[in-house]
Amino acid sequence: MKEDHRNRIILGLLLLTALSLFLTLPGPLRLISGAVQAFMIPGLVFLFLVGDRKRTWMDSVFFIPVISPVLLTISVLITCLITGDLEFSLKFSTGLFYILLLVCFMSGRFDWGAAASPVPRSVILLSVGYGLLIALSYQINDLLLIRSDAWYHGSVTREILARGIPPMEPWLPDRPIRYMWIYHLFLASWKELSGLSLFRSMIALNLISAFSFPYLMGRISSFFTTDRKRIFLVSLIALAGLESASWIGWPLVFMRVFSGEVSGMEEVRRIISELSFTGPGMIHTLAPFPTYMVN
Repeated sequence: MKEDHRNRIILGLLLLTALSLFLTLPGPLRLISGAVQAFMIPGLVFLFLVGDRKRTWMDSVFFIPVISPVLLTISVLITCLITGDLEFSLKFSTGLFYILLLVCFMSGRFDWGAAASPVPRSVILLSVGYGLLIALSYQINDLLLIRSDAWYHGSVTREILARGIPPMEPWLPDRPIRYMWIYHLFLASWKELSGLSLFRSMIALNLISAFSFPYLMGRISSFFTTDRKRIFLVSLIALAGLESASWIGWPLVFMRVFSGEVSGMEEVRRIISELSFTGPGMIHTLAPFPTYMVN
């Protein structure tokens, strides 16, 4: 009885966030509502309807903010392709997940999971710590707001907000985009729901991704081993990414001496002359041939 009462309260609080779809709420309330709509309710619906009833409650905590953006984006994409109206599609999709949440409650599938997690607490602390580290980085260095290719991502997102989907290339007028833009469709949706500025919307998504990633790596590892130390090490190494160890294969660059217009010792001298270890070019230096600078 207590559990049912608790679930009713949780459902009521979640449904209150639907007011932002019909009313203009103050900034903080709109932000909270948007976060629930973009990162919580779609994932909840998915786990309630098709998830394993024996899942751990920690799975719910970390899986939901990962699954929700995917489901919301797919729903908005399909609806927008049918209607051609992004604003309507976003409200329709969000409202649909609220309805499905009610269906879950009325059908008795409002189950958060209670099994013990095979992921050690050290991995959970790693997830929390990594999320806080990324948040601290943004707090210390404002330039991270507009870092690297953030300008291009912002341009594509603005294009979607201004003209819908599929977007045109923002830097080449009247040209179809030749870049994956589904990520930007979610950014546009999340920005509209939350009322955040564009670059701060990106930050929020980065923080949630950073928070979830180590746990996801640990959870995947738990299917192959029960050794908690190994699960932790896999999660820790995954944070560094494959790029950080790519220098191990760097000698493969010298395979270039056997082909191309320049070969032999001339090519060896050219390769050595282009080595850089003191600036951003280092990431190109450490990329093994013929790989790409991606993680």
